[in-house]
Amino acid sequence: MTTKDQFTQMMETQFKEWQSQLEEVKALAEKAEANMREEYDKQIEFLKNMQDDAWDQLQKVQDASEQAWQEAREQAEKQWQDFEKQLKSFTEQFKL
Repeated sequence: MTTKDQFTQMMETQFKEWQSQLEEVKALAEKAEANMREEYDKQIEFLKNMQDDAWDQLQKVQDASEQAWQEAREQAEKQWQDFEKQLKSFTEQFKL
């Protein structure tokens, strides 16, 4: 079973990877044609908000008591999965 510290370390590593991917997407969007740029910007803002929410949930895991951290972990994992799915969908949709 994963401990709270192992889980938060794993999620922090994943967060850094996704942050890097999001930065790559932003860089590609900046090069997009004007008509696509607005849609890219909306999607990037949506992803950034999802990422912020997931990060906040991870902070709750870190701050949770030993008894409560499993519940907080489940919520964090769901938010991170939702973010990952949206990031993948965005990159596939726009062929980035």
